[in-house]
Amino acid sequence: MAVFTEVSFDEAAVFLSALQLGHLQNIKAAAGGIENTNYFVDTDQGNYVLTLFERLTFEQLPFYLHLMKHLAARGIPVPNPATSVSGEILHRLKGKPAAVVNKLRGHSELQPTAAHCAAVGDMLARMHLAGLDYPRAQANLRGLPWWNQTVPSVLPHITPEQRSLLLAELAYQNHIANSAAYQGLPQGAVRARSSPDFSIFTLLAATRFCSMSASVSTTGALIWPAAPAHTTALTLSCQPTNLCAR
Repeated sequence: MAVFTEVSFDEAAVFLSALQLGHLQNIKAAAGGIENTNYFVDTDQGNYVLTLFERLTFEQLPFYLHLMKHLAARGIPVPNPATSVSGEILHRLKGKPAAVVNKLRGHSELQPTAAHCAAVGDMLARMHLAGLDYPRAQANLRGLPWWNQTVPSVLPHITPEQRSLLLAELAYQNHIANSAAYQGLPQGAVRARSSPDFSIFTLLAATRFCSMSASVSTTGALIWPAAPAHTTALTLSCQPTNLCAR
C-alpha cells in the first residue's frame, strides 16, 4: 500500500473542515502510487483525494497545482485543487506539503482501441491550448539535463549493447534539443507523458486526466520530435489506477 505518512480520521476531519469541504464521513488509503501518500476522503459535500507530497518541496509544487487550477477553470477535466479561506491551494499536513482535489468520475480502459487513443490525443490538444496563457514556467525535472546527469550512473549496470544504444539515443536527443528547428518550436505547459496511470474514461469521448503529475507536467515544446522507432516505442494504454476512480 502506497501510504508513507499515516493520517488518522480525526486529523483528516480537522484538515478538511478547515478547507470548508464538509464533515468527513469516510477515509480510505489509496493502494496505488509510488511517490506520494494518497487517501480517498468522502465528506457530506463531496468525494475528494487527499495527497501528501513525500518528495517535492513547497517551492516546486505551486507550478503543478496552479496549472491544474488554470486548466480546470478553462473547462479541462482535471482535478481542481481546493483553496483555503485565504485562497491558498498548497497546504500543510503532518509537516508535509498537502493538497485536496475533487475525485473525478470514470474508469480506466483495459483494452483501449484506436478511438480511445484518439480521445486522449484530443484532450491533450485541448489541454495544450488551454495552457498557452498559463503564466508560470518550470523546467522539466526529468528532462534532458536530468538524462545527461543520470545516464553515467546507469552505464555500469547495463550490457555493452545497451550502453551503445543508450549513448547513441542520448547524443541524438542532445542534437535535436540544440537544433534551431527545435528551439523555434512554440512553448507552453505540456503533459510530457501520457502514462497508463493518468487517463480515465466516462463516455468514449470524455477522456479525463486524473493528475497533473510533477514527473510529467512541465514547460516545453508543444511538438516533440519522435525518436527512432528502434529505440523508442510510444504506447497508449489505460490500465487500472487507484488515484482516478474506485
